[in-house]
Amino acid sequence: MERDNVLRVPANFILIPCLVMPEAFLRLLQTPAVEQAQQQTYGRIEMSDRRKESRVETLSQVERTFIAARDSFYLSSVGETGWPYVQHRGGPAGFLVVLDESRLAFAELPGTRQMISMGNVAAEG
Repeated sequence: MERDNVLRVPANFILIPCLVMPEAFLRLLQTPAVEQAQQQTYGRIEMSDRRKESRVETLSQVERTFIAARDSFYLSSVGETGWPYVQHRGGPAGFLVVLDESRLAFAELPGTRQMISMGNVAAEG
């Protein structure tokens, strides 16, 4: 059965694709220089084989339950200039919604009205 990829959420919700930590994060950080430092310091390379794996990770039920109970989180994005932008988002518990095993959504509430995160995400695709 083919999965329907059309997701209908309220217009004021922002969708967030998820990268599950820690594996995805470690693959980002495990650069050749880090591997060299590990080799020199410990005589081994911790992650080189795992870093090469290309696999899709999804949110576990434990992670989904944890996220659904949050009343705040930090949203980070990178602008077209290459500079990072981190913003705190808060609301009542449950305002961050787990849509499925790899997507989150939250209501875009009026704030500074600068739309920096929205612009960064839109430019990134």
